[in-house]
Amino acid sequence: QVVRLFFSDLEKKIQGKTLNNYRTFLKQAFNYFVEQELIRKNPFSVIKKYSQSCQSARPLPEHERIMV
Repeated sequence: QVVRLFFSDLEKKIQGKTLNNYRTFLKQAFNYFVEQELIRKNPFSVIKKYSQSCQSARPLPEHERIMV
């Protein structure tokens, strides 16, 4: 429950690719804790992968190019 709340808060701030990187790292770390019998269940196993839709760079309009 706490893990879901943590990730739902992060969803508003960062992109899916970054969320997946965090998720992967934490899931692997907690898998190790399970293997070492430090915890019974990995709380990150319930978190699904996030969409990693890429937003392509848009060309700058003339008025923005002038500003740069």
